[in-house]
Amino acid sequence: MDPRASPKRHEELRQQYGLNMRIHGMGYFDERFVTFDPVAINYILGRAADLFPKPWQSRRLVSRLVGDGLFVAEGEQHRRQRKIISPAFSNLSLRALQPIFFSKAAELRDTLSKLSNEAQTTPSDENQNGDSGLVVDMNNWLWRTTFDIIGLAGFSYSFGSLKNDENELYIAYRDMLVTGVKYGFTLRSMLEIWFPWIGKVFPNEEANVIKNSKLIVSRIGAGIVKERKAAVVHDKMLGESGKGRDILSLLIGANMAEFSAQHQLSDEELLTQISTLLFVGSDTTSIALAWILHLLTLNPDVQQKLRETITSKITSTDSLSVAEQNAVMSLPYLDHVIKEALRLIPPLHSTLRVAAQDDRIPTSDGTEVFIRAGQFVHIAFEAFNTRKDVWGEDAFDFKPERWASLPPAAKTAPGLVQGLMTFSLGPHSCPGYQFAMLEIKAVLAALIPAFTFEKSPKDNIRMANVMMTRPFAGDDWVNSRLPLLIRPYKAASSE
Repeated sequence: MDPRASPKRHEELRQQYGLNMRIHGMGYFDERFVTFDPVAINYILGRAADLFPKPWQSRRLVSRLVGDGLFVAEGEQHRRQRKIISPAFSNLSLRALQPIFFSKAAELRDTLSKLSNEAQTTPSDENQNGDSGLVVDMNNWLWRTTFDIIGLAGFSYSFGSLKNDENELYIAYRDMLVTGVKYGFTLRSMLEIWFPWIGKVFPNEEANVIKNSKLIVSRIGAGIVKERKAAVVHDKMLGESGKGRDILSLLIGANMAEFSAQHQLSDEELLTQISTLLFVGSDTTSIALAWILHLLTLNPDVQQKLRETITSKITSTDSLSVAEQNAVMSLPYLDHVIKEALRLIPPLHSTLRVAAQDDRIPTSDGTEVFIRAGQFVHIAFEAFNTRKDVWGEDAFDFKPERWASLPPAAKTAPGLVQGLMTFSLGPHSCPGYQFAMLEIKAVLAALIPAFTFEKSPKDNIRMANVMMTRPFAGDDWVNSRLPLLIRPYKAASSE
């Protein structure tokens, strides 16, 4: 559904039909079960997760880009991968990565400052010089930032994409993702899901780009896995196990410590985790940041309050001490702003599941809903996050202060994060949600005190569900962009 209308449409359906309903999807015979029911959702995504896997169609669509990593895997394969990967996202591991977040966030801030200064005399094609300030595609720069961060934090690999876009792996992954997003929902791509031989027998330009990009990612990724494995073995021999703090090194260490060989991940599975980390660690987080900035442009009072809250904990915007970094990470209002934005615009708008066998789904009213094998189950995160019977009549308004005192119904709602379905729940919930939250906080802490963000005077921002809920500008529905007008922030002088 159109994300500009679907949350309110879902609310209308809930008010008219209740928490559970059946709808027709792709045709009359495609009957789907749609639920906003916390009991049903807890069952489907929680204790009965193996009975409701992701449909093979959506898994094949994603696996064409990133392989059969954690984002795609189901059943025993997923449990093996999750068990090995989870320790890499522990609180101790994430604290060790915090300096990377702040360092790259500061580099983004400095890059934008340089662009702003240069634009005063030399406007470029990419960046339009406004009457006062600079219009910048923040979607592009946020993606470069999160890509750089996941490279360093994920497997100690420097893309340097904030400085230039010449890195071979960066180019390959960018081309693969951009092409995959554009090509992923065409008629031909849908046919290829059902008939994979089409792409092999009749390859087109898009298929060749994805194929060649995947070969580059695989080649360089295999070298990264080999290098990190050698480093982990070397550290272990010197009695320094755990010295490497990047996610891949921790994953390899946990994999080596797995006593049962049948539960260990193969080198090929380790390689797919690199593609998964690049996809989930860069794309989803940059999209979340983009929508946060967009909402802050629409709510300048919230933006200013956030700016004052952050600057109250730091002595200089140029560099932050470890103590200041920790203080920023602990700011309640910063946390509230992020959660409120993730509530209103979750990067992943929904999840689709399919019943592996006939089943009966429990509901809040004590009854059960019969689901036949092969029937789709649709859980809309965006709709559950904006239920008026949970959040009140202002459920669609951007109000970070609501998180200071959550409604009772929100406190008991399902979700990995209290009150949010954005990160899902159960065994398929996002293992890196804390990583994403810390990364977002670091970027906002660098940008908000340094710049004011306003709507571009020439571009109307729209949203569309293209694998994720992405921003688009004007009538361009091909290239995901978020042009914003930025100005260096100057605090009002007190007299």
